[in-house]
Order: sequence, then structure tokens, then C-alpha cells
Amino acid sequence: YAQEPALRPAYLNVSQPAGSMWDTKLPASTIPRMYHSVATLLNDGSVWVGGSNPNVDVITEANNASYPYKTEYRVERFYPSYYDAPRPEPSNLPSTISYGGEPFNLTLPASSLGQDVDLDGGAFSIMLMRFGFSTHVMNMGARALELTHSYTLSSDGSATLHVAQLPPNPALFVPGPAVLFVVVNGVPSIGHDLIVGNGQLGTQPTSPAVALPASSRRQVANAVGEVPPAPAVAGASRTAGDWVVALLGGVALGALVWL
Repeated sequence: YAQEPALRPAYLNVSQPAGSMWDTKLPASTIPRMYHSVATLLNDGSVWVGGSNPNVDVITEANNASYPYKTEYRVERFYPSYYDAPRPEPSNLPSTISYGGEPFNLTLPASSLGQDVDLDGGAFSIMLMRFGFSTHVMNMGARALELTHSYTLSSDGSATLHVAQLPPNPALFVPGPAVLFVVVNGVPSIGHDLIVGNGQLGTQPTSPAVALPASSRRQVANAVGEVPPAPAVAGASRTAGDWVVALLGGVALGALVWL
């Protein structure tokens, strides 16, 4: 079985119309990835790929020179199209996320926004991820949950993101380590490690969800008493397709999804 590995990655762009979402024009790998392969997202947004062969035992050149798919020790990293783009640089990142309770604030400098961020068109997303335990071409326990948010845009071009805690239901995202990404126009920040819940085994404390403040654009008067207009923003939208990446190798599938 698994005698015809797929060496070419496939890129899924969910912003494209049905029938045109998959792109397979990427360079092909030379390493077969099959049943025992793994793929996992890393904090920098790349995807680590390793392993593979369809055998019960270790197969090497020494013990079975004729077998085509020997035990594979080489690893690869897949770099999505957003990888070399300037990254958002949020500050005031939390060390823990709770189940319900008061929102927290993140700050994005003007340099992370520029003039082409459509603030009211879904330019921001705050993603809480757990990469899971990767084995046998699956990532057990993987989670992805977008946290609800609003924003306040300051006159200096920076933004404060008001971010809700998790819903007061630990079953949606079980407690433990997780990674927080702030995404601006389809480009992620470097992932920030944190703890979901109280860091202890057992029943988790919950609190009622708290409503977020409404989004606003803060304006301040200049020296002659005039109120400047809000910073101009163009109509660029978040490229969600850059956040759906699939690596296909034989039956190996590693996927990172940002919706």
C-alpha cells in the first residue's frame, strides 16, 4: 500500500470560487511522505514535515537494499506565501486565557497597519491555536478558535484590539498550552505561547462572558483646534487563502487553517 506518494504540495485558497481553490503548481519535494509521516505548524507560521515509510520495522540500505521506501530521517519546512511579509508586532500579549471574564487589550503599532488595512472589512483576526500531537499523518488534539474582538484606532495610526476571553465552556478548547496569533490582512504575527485555563488538571473555573466595547476611531484636536480626519484606509481585504495550507504527501496531510 501507499506505493504512489504525492510529492507536490497542494495549496488551498478558500477565497477562490468552488472548483478553483486548489493550487498544485508549487515545486515538488523529492522525499516520499507516507503513512508514518508528520506535519505540524510552527510558531513562525512555517510547517515542519518529517518521517514516512509504510513499514512496521526500520528499513535501511543495509538490511533491504531493494525496497523502494526506506525509513526516512530527513525533514523539511514549508514556507507559505505570507512567510516573508512584514509581520504584525502586537504588544501586551497575555500569559493566560480564561473561560469567560473581562476582555484583554492588545496594541498594534502604526507600522503593523500601514494605510491599506480595511478596519471594518475583517482586516484583523486573533487566532488561538493548539498544534496537537502529530503522528501517523494526523494531528490529534489540534484546535483553532478565533477570539472575538473590537478595536480602537488612535490618531497616531496605532490600534488597540479589545479581545474577548474564550467562551465559558472548557470543552471548546481544553486547558493547557496554546499559541496566539494576531493576523493583519492575512499575515500572522509570530506565535505567542500561553496557557489556557488555570494551568491545573481538573475542573476549570468559568466566568460569564463580558461584552466588548464598540469599535471606534479616536480623534484628537490639533494645535489650532481643528479635528483631523481619521486616517485613510484602502479597501484591501484579508487574504484568507494565504492562511489555508495543506501539505500532501502520499497519505500524509499537514494543514494549517486560518478562517
